[in-house]
Amino acid sequence: MIAIKAHYDGKYLVPDEPLHVPPDKPLKVQVELADAQPEPTQTGTRSILELEGLGAEIWKGVNVQAYVNTLRDEWDPPRS
Repeated sequence: MIAIKAHYDGKYLVPDEPLHVPPDKPLKVQVELADAQPEPTQTGTRSILELEGLGAEIWKGVNVQAYVNTLRDEWDPPRS
């Protein structure tokens, strides 16, 4: 894919620089206004509760408490 600068003369899109494409070659053209501002992103605060349940499938069939206990055992120094 190539990007070119062009202008609209009221009837046609006119490239601002030479375009090295064979004549009559079909093209797919997407037009983006050069001075267009990007879409504003969603603003405001979000709740941590929106994450509830995400990743639940990862823990299916796993005894979570046993897993946590294993991790905690790794943190504790060995007892004498």
